[in-house]
Amino acid sequence: MAANRTPQKKHRSGCLIPLGLYVALLGVGFFATRAPMITDHFDDSVASRFYVATVEETAAGFEYGSLRLNSVRERDPRRPALRFLLPEPEITIDVGDIHHASVIEDHNEWQLIEFNYSNTYTATSIYRAYADRIEPVSFQMISSVGDVFAWALVTMVAVVLYLLVALFNFMRNYRATKQTGAGPPSAPF
Repeated sequence: MAANRTPQKKHRSGCLIPLGLYVALLGVGFFATRAPMITDHFDDSVASRFYVATVEETAAGFEYGSLRLNSVRERDPRRPALRFLLPEPEITIDVGDIHHASVIEDHNEWQLIEFNYSNTYTATSIYRAYADRIEPVSFQMISSVGDVFAWALVTMVAVVLYLLVALFNFMRNYRATKQTGAGPPSAPF
């Protein structure tokens, strides 16, 4: 009697569809949600996130700090001048958060500096530093706290899709085994 029974096909490939969609969404989402690089028109919304490194010479050596571009623009000219040329090729600024600035190009009168800011968002500011002023070159937001919530939402949707497809396959296999009289279906996972 067992020899006359036709083998039952298991339809498990449907569970791979949500996984494939999830992987595709992660790849597309990475590039689609990445903010474009800004290379001109550094308005107030960009200037408030564009950081530059400052240098103060003290008796113990150099003390490094950071300022937003809008703070540099609005600085009172009667205050002591800020120094923007970095004395070292790479510096770390520890102000509760750790930021890095590195000299990309060093010319006698100016330096091209890359400043990596990391806190509730991660951004890279590139600017020309002169002794007493800066010229912004580019700004790019790399990631923000909102990215984590977006990826969590995408992950939850993928899990729900996977469970729905697995339940559908289980029910289809259950009905098929009930009609043929074969044993109970195996778990869908």
